[in-house]
Amino acid sequence: MDDTKIVFCSSKKLGLHSELQAFHNASNEIFIKIEMENDSAFITLNRETAIRLVKNLKREIAKIELGEEVDNG
Repeated sequence: MDDTKIVFCSSKKLGLHSELQAFHNASNEIFIKIEMENDSAFITLNRETAIRLVKNLKREIAKIELGEEVDNG
């Protein structure tokens, strides 16, 4: 098993610091955790559900107009 975590930081437009972490856990699922300044939440997804999530995210990303999000942080 790969010991890698992927961490995404929130857009600076929000005005607060938050992170999304994603990794493959010991239960053979995708573990997604969102940490905010004063709170955190997590969800685990099986393979099929994770694939559906990716497909839906791709559809939503396609709706974002090019040039709208130009924050290279």
